[in-house]
Amino acid sequence: MTIPSDEYPALLKRAYDNEKFDKPRNVLGVTRDLPPAEMKKLMLANITVAPDELRELGERRASVAKNAPQKLGVSGERMFIVAAADASGSGADEKRAPRVDFVLK
Repeated sequence: MTIPSDEYPALLKRAYDNEKFDKPRNVLGVTRDLPPAEMKKLMLANITVAPDELRELGERRASVAKNAPQKLGVSGERMFIVAAADASGSGADEKRAPRVDFVLK
């Protein structure tokens, strides 16, 4: 999906307003208007993702990757999804970039 640059600030503001975290406020206690870059920065800093959500996302992505070659005539019987590695790592593992391994046999 491509969002036109002229629509981006308004859509970002709507998403920011719907987020449930403490936002900067003015002296009257009203949420301050922020530039788009600052709203995005705050939203990214306040994202929380549960391990189950990561596993579910991985499973959905694996399913899409498995089914994509069928559109090119590759039989689905030749494609397999194996169990995902534990995505809830700790320490240095949390910095790991997501990846997928395709193996030909």
